[in-house]
Amino acid sequence: MDPEVPPVNATSVESENHAKSLKEVPWQVWVAVAILGVEGILNNLPAIPQMPIAAVWLAAKCFFILGLLKGWKLVFVLSLIFGSIHVLAFSVHAPIIALLNLVLLLLIASTIRFYFPKNNERS
Repeated sequence: MDPEVPPVNATSVESENHAKSLKEVPWQVWVAVAILGVEGILNNLPAIPQMPIAAVWLAAKCFFILGLLKGWKLVFVLSLIFGSIHVLAFSVHAPIIALLNLVLLLLIASTIRFYFPKNNERS
């Protein structure tokens, strides 16, 4: 017979990697998710027939929305990286888009303690 294996506390593992509920998600993330969602629905979705690459952009936005709401650390870091790239890339040719990306970047960056809490927080 196999010795009994103690059960793994699923909630402790989950609290490390994911938000416990949507009520814990900071308002900054909700604003960023709303901006990403509106941009995806109004810009990327209608553009798919003319520019198939827009489907990839829409899928990426869905991935970022899901990851930000679920509290995924990787998505937080990736959103900061891609946001920074977008701010720099659009700064010369489309300053309004660069400004919007900068707002998204600042909103998401301000929630670092939600994704990387100190040891005694979010338990």
